Amino acid sequence: MREPTEQDAPTVHATLRELLDDEDSFVLVNYLGEVRDVQEIGKILKDSNSSQRLWYLTFINNELVGGASLFVAPFFPFKVQTHEGRLAYWVRRKFRGMGLTYVMLYVLLSNSGVTYVSAFVDRLNIKSMKILEALGLERLALLEEAIYNVKECKLHDVYLYRGKREVALMRLREKLEERGFSY
Repeated sequence: MREPTEQDAPTVHATLRELLDDEDSFVLVNYLGEVRDVQEIGKILKDSNSSQRLWYLTFINNELVGGASLFVAPFFPFKVQTHEGRLAYWVRRKFRGMGLTYVMLYVLLSNSGVTYVSAFVDRLNIKSMKILEALGLERLALLEEAIYNVKECKLHDVYLYRGKREVALMRLREKLEERGFSY
């Protein structure tokens, strides 16, 4: 895993196009119904890591597997909410089911100083709900019609999950040990 660079734009673009066509994907591009162009993705990647955002890409044999990010202070100005981070992650279809999401989240959360992590999960994204619950995050609320899916022309419900980073890290270590990963 490593931080993205502007040079990763063509690879990230191609992967997002792949995810756009994946009916089991719940990445933001699936709701937008389109992928930004390579130059725009390059600009985003260039400025991806800051005091407010951590973002890592995962590669196996130089092939992009997935990504994970943590946006610090997602709800209020940065100075008053540095203890809170919102998770987002994705894995390409052919790499799912291998435990790589646990690896990505472990690295991400290990490099973060937040106290609490949260995530919004589409009501239909059962796999992601199971991952977050396995990490000790609690389902706090159902936000009805919270995100519009341009591709489907309809609103989707999302759940809000939240939990302590330290608990998630402890559970991630357990998951990694169960799968034979060393950290």
